[in-house]
Amino acid sequence: MGPAAFARIALTVDPAATPREVAAVYAKHRRELVGRRYRPLSEKHLALLAFGAEERAKVPPTKWKAIFAQWNDEHPKWQYTSAHLLARDWRVARERVLRPPKW
Repeated sequence: MGPAAFARIALTVDPAATPREVAAVYAKHRRELVGRRYRPLSEKHLALLAFGAEERAKVPPTKWKAIFAQWNDEHPKWQYTSAHLLARDWRVARERVLRPPKW
């Protein structure tokens, strides 16, 4: 979940405004807040983010091949075919949480 998940848009609406006008103003503000397309992190990617962060925080950090093997053992329904893809997805999830879109 990024900061947009906690944001709110409050509109003060003139009763004379049409529903279409209100929808257009809302859409404009929403687009400014979350961009054209907002997709929250999936359950899988939230779990991967926590799992990978815990393993990478160890000293020395756990290598991606070991994280890959352990992840696949513990998450059979979300298995990866390569350590590279798992590491890529973890980095993307981390970036989405740590560096959300600028509003």
